[in-house]
Amino acid sequence: MLVWLPLEPLEQRYTEQWSRWWPAQFRQDGIEFTTIEGKKLTDTIKIGSVLDAYGTNFWKMTQLANLIEALQSGRVTSEDVLLFADLWFPGIEALQYIACLGGQRPKITGVLHAGTYDPNDFTYREGMRPWGHLLEEAWLSMFDLIFVATQYHKQLILKNHNIDSNKLMVTGLPFYPDEFTKSRKNIMKDTNLVIFPHRLDKEKNPQDFDALLRALPGMTFSKTTDHCLNKSAYYDMMAGASVAISFADQETFGYAMLEATALGCYPLVPDRLSYLEIFPRQFRFQTYQELIEKLKSKRTIEEVYEIAGIHKDRYAQAITRMSEAIYNRFITK
Repeated sequence: MLVWLPLEPLEQRYTEQWSRWWPAQFRQDGIEFTTIEGKKLTDTIKIGSVLDAYGTNFWKMTQLANLIEALQSGRVTSEDVLLFADLWFPGIEALQYIACLGGQRPKITGVLHAGTYDPNDFTYREGMRPWGHLLEEAWLSMFDLIFVATQYHKQLILKNHNIDSNKLMVTGLPFYPDEFTKSRKNIMKDTNLVIFPHRLDKEKNPQDFDALLRALPGMTFSKTTDHCLNKSAYYDMMAGASVAISFADQETFGYAMLEATALGCYPLVPDRLSYLEIFPRQFRFQTYQELIEKLKSKRTIEEVYEIAGIHKDRYAQAITRMSEAIYNRFITK
């Protein structure tokens, strides 16, 4: 049996969508599964930016307690496979401790999003590297199968950690844009509106977006965080914009730019990181001057529809790829 351990569902992040997308895909694929959740401490992000620092650790610690209780009672056994929505999970080493003393040891699999092996990730920037890197080494030695979104992310891990490459599988991440695009097809686009769809964190370089105001005064430049109080307003703004721009220094996948593209924004992204795998060359820029030229040049909505369709087809299969890999390696006899 597959044991699904989701992230805490927050409307501000993709995690609320994940709480619906994964179980729905499991059912569609005929996967037998059970879910072990944690306890929510908050519904908002107050301390931190990716997830709430208190909230995410409280969720994971209570989730781990619920998992250990399920192992002790026999509801989860060594015959089962754990699938974590986030393998950067302090405390997960308790599972190995239990196993070494004769307890149950289900296979440990899941998604790894980022870590201290990336110098531009917040974990590195906020000082977690000295202990985080060593902790990651321990986790990687005990995980049985790790799913990552891109080849870029896989190579980043292999460059910085001693790990068997066969443990790392590139699958993409789940993305089902129909749920937020179909209801917004009639929103009129402002051909002069250019948006910055990211969090205003250092690794996203919002100051580079601000500089465009001076370079192209004839266009309107707006950050979604300045105008959108909830996810619905965020999607509405994307649907009404013409172009979405990223200046990210850290990106192992990039939901924001995928969402913007699905809603008809022409994506312009730096020629680096995971963007090399996700967006063709015409959507990438190498220099600031090239970006300016692309903003001034003619763009067609047909290009956007084409790449959005590719994304939709590719990432709708992500969960299925993970499930099939788990069954092929650990469950199918």
